[in-house]
Amino acid sequence: MPRASVEESLELYYELHGRGNPVIMINGLTSTVESWRYQVPAFSERYQVLVYDCRGQGRSDKPSSGYTGQHHTADLLALTSHLQLGKAHVVGHSFGAYIALNYAIEYPDKVRSLVVSDTAGEAYPLIEKILRSWVDAQEHGGLDLRFDISLPWLYAESFIGSNPRKIRLFREAFRKNDLNAVRGLTLESLENDATPRLREIKAPTLLVLGEEDILTPFRYAEKLLEQIPDARLSVIKGCGHVPPIEKHREFNQIVLEFLGEND
Repeated sequence: MPRASVEESLELYYELHGRGNPVIMINGLTSTVESWRYQVPAFSERYQVLVYDCRGQGRSDKPSSGYTGQHHTADLLALTSHLQLGKAHVVGHSFGAYIALNYAIEYPDKVRSLVVSDTAGEAYPLIEKILRSWVDAQEHGGLDLRFDISLPWLYAESFIGSNPRKIRLFREAFRKNDLNAVRGLTLESLENDATPRLREIKAPTLLVLGEEDILTPFRYAEKLLEQIPDARLSVIKGCGHVPPIEKHREFNQIVLEFLGEND
């Protein structure tokens, strides 16, 4: 099981697939490398794809604290340095997209292009209320209730209605999370704010948004579009907050075309 030390007494699980220019994929809050199951085969035909479990998630270590965006960004730098990756395309989803934004701000020479899916530059008041309600649900009913409360915010109604088996599997996978790590990941993410520095991003940037995303809706993507100098937006119809899973074919096509323009 490949793991890399990124901090004293802290290791991250990672996987490398394929050959070519590197593409780093950063999953969302409480997700694992499995969230890129539809991307790794398609992207690794052309690229060397790095997927990894952020601290507190999956098969990576789960410290008692230290879950802000800054911690995750430092982890990514340490991981890419360990693997000696060159200048990379960076693809992030949701909270992983926030990490990608931070990484592009702090280390512009390491980012060939940037793709951010369904995210915001900061924890706006509505996002804070939603995430705190998830933590409250977790404290009263464990990870099962946390999953049930968060589900309608994450996926389009059509996806939920058409995929009962997948939803059951997602729920079973979510149960494997560490209770304290999930709480820390959620609450410490509220401290993040990349908005004041978005204009420093130099990499060509693609914003991807599920048309029916109610967690990070269009108005947040619009703010990013206004502030990132070389950015454009692609909206995927009939999709909620998770395009890499809900509409993976459309997501893959859009992102691969963008990466190809910036190789």
